[in-house]
Amino acid sequence: MEFIAKNRLIRRTKRTLLYLLNTLMGILMLFPFYWTIINALKPRENIITNPPIFYPKGFTTEHFARIFSIPSKLGEIHYLPMMKNSLFIGTAGTMGVCIVAALTGYALSVKEFPGRKAVFYLVLSAMLIPFQALLVPLFSEMNLLGLVDNHLSLILIYITFFQPLGMFIMKNSFDTIPKAMYESARIEGCGDYQIFQRIALPNVKMGLGTVAVFTSAAVWNEFLMALIFMTSQSKFTLPVGLAFSHQPPFDINWGLISAVSVLTFLPTIMLFIGLRKYFISGVTAGAISAE
Repeated sequence: MEFIAKNRLIRRTKRTLLYLLNTLMGILMLFPFYWTIINALKPRENIITNPPIFYPKGFTTEHFARIFSIPSKLGEIHYLPMMKNSLFIGTAGTMGVCIVAALTGYALSVKEFPGRKAVFYLVLSAMLIPFQALLVPLFSEMNLLGLVDNHLSLILIYITFFQPLGMFIMKNSFDTIPKAMYESARIEGCGDYQIFQRIALPNVKMGLGTVAVFTSAAVWNEFLMALIFMTSQSKFTLPVGLAFSHQPPFDINWGLISAVSVLTFLPTIMLFIGLRKYFISGVTAGAISAE
């Protein structure tokens, strides 16, 4: 009996320590978000204090109001167009990746043609190439096409670079559909488009949701490409605007920077919360096969 009680005590102690460790790690990961949100709601004079104020008594929305207002001083940044640019590019890029990934994933999963596996691995190997290594030729190509400082260049680049991961997820999602469903549909007289639209797509919503979450989060937060290919402030995206939010030394508005940061990460969190069931189920379903 003493041996059993001792084992139970050890298991409870281990479980308690594990819970405490997970709680501590959760606090450490969530604290930057909390601190950013609190600073965005603090009056400017309460942000830089010693000791720091963790629980402010008063809140203000002046920093968020500044984001949605038209600049009154020369040199100030107008954030509202940047939010619209990020929303447009993020929506178009995500839709483009989802459409291309669904079509290529369906073709590589269902259609039989010579070199199918070679094409799959060739496209997948593109993920191994760092996009930083292609910045110079990409810029030269976009400049030749007249697409520098044009949102279309970013959309095309995002679709190109995020499509391999989307294709991988969608192909493995289509692989989970029994082949008998496709054969039955063909016996009933359905063509490839009807099979794709009526049978395949409704059964891979989880995978499509996963691709949408991954792509939208990556496109919304992408900085380097948007910084290089957009040369005018009116075409900047929100992450680029955040980088230019600081004023000259000794006059940095941390409240405004925190407010812009909140608007930068908040849509991604809300999207993940709304599509979390598709995200989790899509990842597990797409991981079943890696052929």
